[in-house]
Amino acid sequence: MFKIFNIFFLFFFCIAPILQFKNDIHLLGTFFTEQDYILTSLYSLFILIIYDLVYIIKFANQSNTSNRIDQVLIPKVFIPKKNILLMLLISSTVCFCILWMNNFNVISLFIRGGDAKEGVDVSSIALLFLSNFLRPMPMIIFLYALLFNCKSKIILFLLFVFLVFSCPPTGVERFTVAAMYLPVLLQVFPPLKTRSHLFIIILVIGLLVVFPFLNNFRYYESGSKFQISLNFDQFLDLHFDSFSMFMRVLKDNVITYGRQLLGVLFFWVPRSVWPDKPVGSGYYIAETTDLGFENLSMPLFGEGYINFGIVGVIIFVVLLALFSAKQDFRYWNNDSSNVCSWNTIRYYIILGLLLFILRGDLMSSFAFLCGYLAAYYFLKWLFTIKVK
Repeated sequence: MFKIFNIFFLFFFCIAPILQFKNDIHLLGTFFTEQDYILTSLYSLFILIIYDLVYIIKFANQSNTSNRIDQVLIPKVFIPKKNILLMLLISSTVCFCILWMNNFNVISLFIRGGDAKEGVDVSSIALLFLSNFLRPMPMIIFLYALLFNCKSKIILFLLFVFLVFSCPPTGVERFTVAAMYLPVLLQVFPPLKTRSHLFIIILVIGLLVVFPFLNNFRYYESGSKFQISLNFDQFLDLHFDSFSMFMRVLKDNVITYGRQLLGVLFFWVPRSVWPDKPVGSGYYIAETTDLGFENLSMPLFGEGYINFGIVGVIIFVVLLALFSAKQDFRYWNNDSSNVCSWNTIRYYIILGLLLFILRGDLMSSFAFLCGYLAAYYFLKWLFTIKVK
């Protein structure tokens, strides 16, 4: 989590704003002065220092107080036959639901948008249930099979196929690709965990090459040509609007005194019940400043400022640093040595969604996090329940 935070900061709060400023790029037609950039950069530096210091101190304190005995032998755990049947049943059912959503059109399944995209009309609640709760299940089940020593290569292959068809990398949002496949990569390729530079390289390649390539499928039209290469032009577009959105919040001094946070915590309340329920913070800023485009992100730091000003920024960053240090420490000092650990799967889920949480907005990312964790706890209960 520490590495992901710092890579995110490097790309979204260092490289992107420098290139946008040097190339005189005005996202959404908004002109920001040099003083705006300087002030936001100082805030950003302040955030980076707080996060890294709090994280390092917390991680070190945990190391000093840990009573863990190294190299403890962990007994191997194997998957019961009933669980294997459940794994195949659940994964195939989710796969079937995703195919049904695309009218059983495989081309539509692997295209995110454009003239080849098909779909059935369903309610927004059903769509959220499918994308937030059902879709991550094949990924969680595949990790479960890997971590709990599934010996059948045929079963593993089938589970992976169900995962790919439930979440085709070219047919879903890019944050979903990261959330679903980063955990799988970490478990399938152990060097990504043992050699930290490889993990950083994978993140950089993902941001510079893979994510721009996946964007080709966002508005696919017949005859479209796909390109895969290092893409620095994306830094000049709304893909990297986090710094400018944070700058916008600071410049306009937008503070809601916790109202946006209420919307995050109670995202599950229907608008029919709560007509004045807050919208996502990116959407909110677009409305209040008449930007004319509303599908905008809001970085976690901006969420802190929108809710409680500079105090909110400090609170959000400190809490994130404490949480990151705790989760990283538990993984590296307890769970990573125990290959049969449900806690490892939970850690992977949070890790995969961290980039989305950092980029925002918080209402959307928190809803996805809750849905993924709900799927995780449901499957954990289902696979560990003892049948008399």
